[in-house]
Order: sequence, then structure tokens, then C-alpha cells
Amino acid sequence: MNGSSLKDSLTQKQYEYFKMKKEWIKETIELLKPFDAHPSIYTNNAQIFVFEDDFSHQASTFSGLKTIVTHDMASMYLEDNAKIMFRIEESKMPQVEEWIKNHPSEHYIGFKTQPNLIEFCDKRVSKGYALRSFCSMHDIDLEEVAAFGDTSNDNDMLKISGLGVCLLNGSDDTKAAADIITDKTCDEDGWANYMEKHFISKYIKN
Repeated sequence: MNGSSLKDSLTQKQYEYFKMKKEWIKETIELLKPFDAHPSIYTNNAQIFVFEDDFSHQASTFSGLKTIVTHDMASMYLEDNAKIMFRIEESKMPQVEEWIKNHPSEHYIGFKTQPNLIEFCDKRVSKGYALRSFCSMHDIDLEEVAAFGDTSNDNDMLKISGLGVCLLNGSDDTKAAADIITDKTCDEDGWANYMEKHFISKYIKN
């Protein structure tokens, strides 16, 4: 959830930070109307879509959540939410990113997380904030943390970690924010390859 939600596996507690207000969610829908964007949100262990298409089927398969298709745009902003996502035709993405840049909000930000996906969340949200909160609760020094990411919403987390690692397929800005870039992409198990080469093999040797 871009840092808006933190599930602490050590205490089995869950924390929520800085949700998008429903009126802001409605604004983003209006903002992207010119681009035939398909919105979706997560709520109550389900993913809600307004349009049923290949993307909605793929997303539900990936997340393992129940899929709900409502055909009612207002269902996207019935309540505050951690984020809203929009599927965009990949060819339109540069134009959409420029449009968002030229229509800034004092409340929320929008950014690309996949070649065909734009997300909006509260401006205060970041994975770095959630990571910092977790480490503070458990007295962990951020210098002892290794963080991995591949796109813009990971940048803050990589910057504050002792070791920030970007996957080979990562965006240019995320590579710039990282200390190291892996030899392999996400699809090539870049994280597992890096861990095996730089952490697990040393642990086994010792």
C-alpha cells in the first residue's frame, strides 16, 4: 500500500497511515477521465473494479483476492482508502505522467508503479515512513536494514536503508536512489539471486 499499511509479523499487529480521503479519490477519477483510465481499489480483502477486462482478471489472480466488478464509479469513493489505482494503456503513460505533473495536488501524489499502472496516495505516505516506524518499534538501526525495490514508490525506503538495492529492471530514478543494482531482473529472480550470492552463501560458509 505504498507504506500506508504496515503488518508487523513480529507482533501480528497492523498499522494504517495517512489514507486518501474519499473526496481526493473522486478528484483523481475526474483528473484521469480524458485517458479512459480504469480505476480499482482494495477493500475488505477484495479488489473492486469498475470495468471487467483482462487486467482485472490478471490482478485478482496475482493478489489472490476476491474480485468485485461494480460498474458504478461512485463505489470507488464511498470511504477513505489507502490508495486508488488506474490501468492506463502503456502508450499513453508518458502523456498521463506529464498531465499529473501539470495538475499537482496539495493533498496527494500520483506515480507509475507498472508500465500500465498509475497509483495515487496521500502525499505523506512512503515505504520509508513505514520502514522507519517498524524499526523504531523494534529498536532496529536503519543502517542494519537491506531494502529492495524497482520503482519510484520504493525510492524513499532505499535511501534511508543501510543498503538500498534496485532490481535490474527498475526505473532510472530508483536505480539512482539505490546503493547497488542487481545482476538480474524481477522476472529472473533477481532478489533471490542477490540474496544467495551476497548473504546466504556467506552464512553457509561461516
